[in-house]
Parts: sequence; structure tokens; C-alpha cells
Amino acid sequence: MAKACSSALTPKILGTYESELHPFFKQLPLKKYEMVIDVGCAEGFYLIGLGCLIPDIPLIGIDTDPEALRLVEKMAAVNQVKPERLQLRRQFSPENLGTMLPKRSLLICDCEGFETTVFSKDNLWLWRDSDLLIECHDFIIPNITEELAGRLKTSHMVTIVKSVDVDQKTSIPRSEIFRGARPEHQRRLVHEGRPARMRWILAKTRSA
Repeated sequence: MAKACSSALTPKILGTYESELHPFFKQLPLKKYEMVIDVGCAEGFYLIGLGCLIPDIPLIGIDTDPEALRLVEKMAAVNQVKPERLQLRRQFSPENLGTMLPKRSLLICDCEGFETTVFSKDNLWLWRDSDLLIECHDFIIPNITEELAGRLKTSHMVTIVKSVDVDQKTSIPRSEIFRGARPEHQRRLVHEGRPARMRWILAKTRSA
């Protein structure tokens, strides 16, 4: 059965989920990465998706929910991502992970307020050669977006992306069934169920 962990499933099926980030992924130097790490990987939407786009490299998925990690394994199998490429963990230490990173990595972080630990002032040197996508939870930690952006700007080129109104997302799906639905039903289908408008930090390393 199709399932998403800690997020809405329908927007992922329709291709509207976090569509604000589509330009970022299109511009990534995918062939140059040697590893993808997803902290808060849920069912593997990004981790396995990137694993399909970037063949052979290791994929590290971290999530405290054991059901999420089981779903990552299923998604990998369905998408023919070899299990030996996957390293799935329930616990995370920035120091332990950071010291094993290859020169060029892509790190995705969506961990509900834990981003202050992942990107603390003492940890920043660990990520200096990695490109970063950080979902910021300002409704949990006020002004965390600005705080992290300020920390990263010396080592990275930082862009802040804001979530768009749900009405803007109804123009994305191309399904005739979706287009034939009433406007209020379209909005419901693409709604991501977030408690607040979100912001993301896109940080590209200056060392590339």
C-alpha cells in the first residue's frame, strides 16, 4: 500500500510536493556527488529519488521511525536501487557522520527542529565541502532560518526559499482527472498539511 511518513502522500504522487525546490534539484551537479545523506529521510522520497538519478554512490538515510526505514527499503526495491548502496540508521551523530564524508556530498536535512544540532557552530566545518538542503522549522525554533543562513554564509552560497500558496501548486499536475476536479478539491489534493509556511536553506559549497 502506498504510504508517506510524516507528510501528505497525494502531493508526492502528483509531483507538487515541495515543488519550490524543483529548480534547486535541476541545478545540482549530480554527477559530481560521491554520497547522498538524508537526515529525516521518512519513506525515502528524496533519498531513493536521488539514488535513481545518481547511480552507484552510497545513500545514507537517517530516521528515528523504524517504519520509515522499512518503507525506504521497499521503495529502494521497487525502484531497483541496490540494497548494498543503502545505509539506514535510527541514530545520528554529526561528528561520526561528518568525518566519513567524501569530498563532495549532498546533505538533506528535515528533522523537525534538530537542525540546530546538525549545523551547530562547532559542526560547521564538517559540511564545508557538501551542498546542503535544510528545511527550517521556524515555528519550532523562531528565526532559525536566519540564524543558520548566517552561520553558513562564510563557507556556502546561501539562498532562502519560501513555500508558495497552495493555489500556485494546482497549476502543476497534468492529469486530466485532476484538471477536471473542482477547485476546492484540487487545493485539497495538493495541500501538504503543514502547520505553517515553510522556508528552506539551499547552500552550495564555495569549495567546489
